[in-house]
Amino acid sequence: HLEMVDSLFAKIDTSTSKSSERIDQLLSSRTVLSKLRYVFNLPKVLSHCLAKGMFREAVGAYNNCVGFLRTNKGLLTLGSVLQQSEALAGDIQKALEKKLTGEFLDRGKAAEIAGLLLDLGVDRA
Repeated sequence: HLEMVDSLFAKIDTSTSKSSERIDQLLSSRTVLSKLRYVFNLPKVLSHCLAKGMFREAVGAYNNCVGFLRTNKGLLTLGSVLQQSEALAGDIQKALEKKLTGEFLDRGKAAEIAGLLLDLGVDRA
């Protein structure tokens, strides 16, 4: 009986290995598509975050994508996303600088805003 069980398991392994490989391929494709969707939505995300004053989220999203976009800016659509995103990052920078100079801030809030500006690549030295 043990040989029969081993034989059945071998048949199951053989029949499921192709399906397993295909599932792995589909999951990998899904991951890539999800990441591309995230990159292509960056201008919309930045615009939304700017409008809502969600600067930490905006800077994080920008920094997550900008390296990839700069590396691949030769591709027309990614170059366009980069241009839009950099323009919005400039708007975010201006809004943060206005907050930093325009209202009374405690040290913690001022340090947070300064950190976000540094994360955007702004050196105010």
